[in-house]
Amino acid sequence: MIETMIGAAYADDDQTYVVTRAGSMAEALEMAEDRIFDLVLLDLVLPDSTDLTTVLRMLDSVPRSPVVVVTGSHDETLALDALRAGAHDYILKSNLDVETLWRTIRHTLTRHRAYLSRIEVLEERRRLDAELTHLATDDGTSVTAGALGVQPLRERSFSTFDTLGERYRDLLEVNLRGRQFTTEVGGAEAGLRDLARDLGFLRAGPRDVIEMHVAATEAAINNQPRGRRLVLLETARLQVLELRGHLTAHYRAQSLGSSMARTIASTEQEER
Repeated sequence: MIETMIGAAYADDDQTYVVTRAGSMAEALEMAEDRIFDLVLLDLVLPDSTDLTTVLRMLDSVPRSPVVVVTGSHDETLALDALRAGAHDYILKSNLDVETLWRTIRHTLTRHRAYLSRIEVLEERRRLDAELTHLATDDGTSVTAGALGVQPLRERSFSTFDTLGERYRDLLEVNLRGRQFTTEVGGAEAGLRDLARDLGFLRAGPRDVIEMHVAATEAAINNQPRGRRLVLLETARLQVLELRGHLTAHYRAQSLGSSMARTIASTEQEER
């Protein structure tokens, strides 16, 4: 019945879909071992599993797939317990029709894609935070650490931070277009070098670079299809590494210049 409803719901949709049916929990768990499903419609009454146990076993087996519970119980307590356990939504069989099914599937997939996007950005934030913190404390780049005592750029001047963020996002689009036609990301190198110079003059540190990167990346991937999001995230990862390199080079050049100036001044004083 549900397969027929899904067919009717997506009759006018250009997307291709495949419905895989399991007649028992054992069969469903076996399928989940080597496949990732976009969405799972789960009946709470199966021959070998019932009630909340069914939900818990399925959630453990498909941690990256949203689960929508289908229950025949008119008492919504069980359905609410399923939501608290981790299910994304529920449908009462008494209310099951094509429109309800279509709307629930559509909303669940939309929310789940937004959730996955956020997880990807947070994982990127944590990884970059570790990389840039290492950069700031590394003996070979200790000049970058000298900028850390300055108040974050976003707090000093949000308008300046926002303007630089827009430049970073524009450069991401340039790099993305370059990626579509070449095997290397580098079309925005001159722009990134200029951006690093301006960040250096403002005494920006690793935290500022991370915040600008995350804000620009979140704006770029918002409402984008999953495939494009992944390409954008990879392009942004390469871009922020390039920006980090230019900013480090800027600080090193400043440090070298200051050191040479002190040496010259010291020599002149000794000669006098």
